[in-house]
Amino acid sequence: MSNKMNYINLLLAALGTTPQIITESLYQLMVVQHIPIQEIHLITTTEGKKRAEDNLFQNGEGPFFQFCREYGFSSTEITIKYHLIENQKGEPLSDIRTAEDNQAAADYFLKIVRSLTSRPETRIFATIAGGRKTMSAYLYLTMQLLGRDQDTLYHVLVHPENIESNPNFYYPPKSVEVMELLDRSKRPFSVPVKDIRIDMAEIPFVKMRRILNKDFINSIDKFSELVAITQDKIDRAQFEPEVEINLPDKIIIIKDQQHTYTIRLRPIQMCFYAYLARNTSLLNRKAGNLKAIKEMLNLYRQEYAILGVNERSFDYERLMQMRSKVNTQIRKSIPSPLLQEFLIIHSDEKYGGATFSLKLSPSRTRIITSD
Repeated sequence: MSNKMNYINLLLAALGTTPQIITESLYQLMVVQHIPIQEIHLITTTEGKKRAEDNLFQNGEGPFFQFCREYGFSSTEITIKYHLIENQKGEPLSDIRTAEDNQAAADYFLKIVRSLTSRPETRIFATIAGGRKTMSAYLYLTMQLLGRDQDTLYHVLVHPENIESNPNFYYPPKSVEVMELLDRSKRPFSVPVKDIRIDMAEIPFVKMRRILNKDFINSIDKFSELVAITQDKIDRAQFEPEVEINLPDKIIIIKDQQHTYTIRLRPIQMCFYAYLARNTSLLNRKAGNLKAIKEMLNLYRQEYAILGVNERSFDYERLMQMRSKVNTQIRKSIPSPLLQEFLIIHSDEKYGGATFSLKLSPSRTRIITSD
């Protein structure tokens, strides 16, 4: 697929009440840039679909078909597919007005863009020129989350300005030299076809797909959840520190991009923290977690010749207290809340069986023992 002309080219649009963005885009892509478009995907409402059917397609006689005939393209070789935005009940929306509608629309844009970008043989040309502002925003954001290297995001600009968004302008015709149109006040005006220009303003966007796990992309249906996961990935890349857990010296050394911090803990707390760093999480049952307790106790006996520590030293209540004290020490020593989030011991706070965990990546953590 190294040759870009081998791609199946898709035009993707958020469609509102101005269906002429489709023929304007096709003109720029197919006539000006000589890029063949094989599929048109329209994310829209039932009202947007009706506008397109009534004004753009007109049962095979509308401006879309006129454009294809006039410029020598086969309309039968271009697949047109509507994607009707659904509410949370799976019902097509006629408009997007409520907060619930907006949330459902965001999830639907995620669903469609994920489906289209899952096809490696395709290249997407996505236009944000149509639809409500929220629809354009969701298309932009989902392309930013899921867009691939070969995909393009753009806005269509029509010159002169007095024909931009004119309901009777769809593309520069070949058959006439002067277009006769009506302005918003229904007054006639003329435009020489040679003076008409349609530009595609490419919009650069950061491709977040590169930092997302494929399983996350395929399993998450909520737009807000995917945004949160992506933000966490960005935070990790920018703020996650390198951490050295030095058991013999009873210190934790934290290095971020600008600073080095040292936190001194008690021996028993060091073993607790080292266990979490090594095992990712710990289920702290009221009935006890014998495997975890033995591992922490063995680590303690290996590193520290101090009496008075046994299995009871790592029981449910003592681990709860240890977590609180370690977190207090971390917050006192580390001024940055973002950095604290990586270092503190997190808990799902389930009564009777809390799971403790660290947000540190194993690749960024080093445990030093006396061996």
